[in-house]
Amino acid sequence: MSVEITETLGERIKQTRGNMSLVEFANLLGIGKSSLSLYEKNERMPPADFFIRMDALLHIDSVWLLTGKGAASTGEEMTSDEAALLWNYRRCTQEAQAVLTQTALLLPKNGGGVADEKTG
Repeated sequence: MSVEITETLGERIKQTRGNMSLVEFANLLGIGKSSLSLYEKNERMPPADFFIRMDALLHIDSVWLLTGKGAASTGEEMTSDEAALLWNYRRCTQEAQAVLTQTALLLPKNGGGVADEKTG
């Protein structure tokens, strides 16, 4: 994730959200849209579990979110769009997940498809 210098926690949350809508990002994090809006406007401090979710889902470092210091990412990055895809996939029926997995297997191996462990 490219990191701009942002002054406030709310700005860093909004930066992390990227192009995802407020509703989509709130759903991804399992919080209400109004709560997320208040966090982004610096009108309310998020609870501790918000920071845990940001790290677990998006690999966003809590120290960076709180202070703006250090690296934004704690490891392999997942964009907000990727996180939304995963969030939606996890809420599909088993049948829909099977169809999506089969579709992913049709993607070119070097073009971001699901890698087959045996063939690399």
